[in-house]
Amino acid sequence: MSAWLTSVLITAAEIGLVVSIAFVVLLHLQARARRADRVRTMQLAKRLKKSESDHESAILRALTEVYGLSKTDAGDKARELIDHEKSLYRKVMGMFLGRDRTGIGRFDDDLRTLLRAWRSLSEGDPEAEDKNPPPGSPVRLREENRRLRAQVERLEADLAEALATMENMLAEYASMYEGGHAEGEQRMQDEMARLRKALAANEPATSSPAVEDPLADYEIPELNEVVGKKR
Repeated sequence: MSAWLTSVLITAAEIGLVVSIAFVVLLHLQARARRADRVRTMQLAKRLKKSESDHESAILRALTEVYGLSKTDAGDKARELIDHEKSLYRKVMGMFLGRDRTGIGRFDDDLRTLLRAWRSLSEGDPEAEDKNPPPGSPVRLREENRRLRAQVERLEADLAEALATMENMLAEYASMYEGGHAEGEQRMQDEMARLRKALAANEPATSSPAVEDPLADYEIPELNEVVGKKR
């Protein structure tokens, strides 16, 4: 056997040894990764199983106190929701472990089913639409709270409008009688004259029955009394 052939065989053997070692290391790393994935999956399953009773109690409390369902209906609905959640978790765990690689195509169906179950609570049950919530129930209290808030907002808006009107009236009153009684009367007479001119300018040119001037006997006894007191 020539030296060249011997060198080629030695090189090929070394390359094969390196490839074999790399392959063994890769298999070992994959095995470790799979074991780690199984451990994480088992830990998740244990946490879910440990918190299942508390989770179910929380759902029951939400269904009875928030959505106003009876205990029987709440129990059935809670079991339905939990079953959908378990199906979704099983699908995720199977895909994570590589046991259900085709499950990704059905993952959206399980997710929509779970969301549809929760959405049915907010949309309401058509058969239960005629049922009024009992007095003192959370649903009735929330409706009453919303109604009272809307009423308070309307009252606050009316009060703000009334205060603004009162401030405008006080400002006009103060400006009208600013400077004393004589100047206030003069301003009143000037305003009445301006109104008479405006009415006269709006009268038609053709002959028509005389219209009584509404400002001819313009007297406000109460206002005169107030002015007299200020003087």
